[in-house]
Amino acid sequence: MRKDFEFEIITITVKDEEVGCSVRSYVKAKTKDLVEYGYSSLTEEEVIDSVWKAVNKEAPTTIIDHFVQGDIILQED
Repeated sequence: MRKDFEFEIITITVKDEEVGCSVRSYVKAKTKDLVEYGYSSLTEEEVIDSVWKAVNKEAPTTIIDHFVQGDIILQED
């Protein structure tokens, strides 16, 4: 993975439940799901960029950013 994270585990929502998973596992699964959904040219690099934006609380600029930000649960400061 291109981006370095300060942590390897993120909290996501899966079927309305909070679940901890590795960033690597999330990126692989999310990429696979979105490719199957119709984003056939999507790469793991694009998804990791979206994860990076989400965990750094950057504004979404793509539809992939919105999908990822909808999954990730951030801790309040």
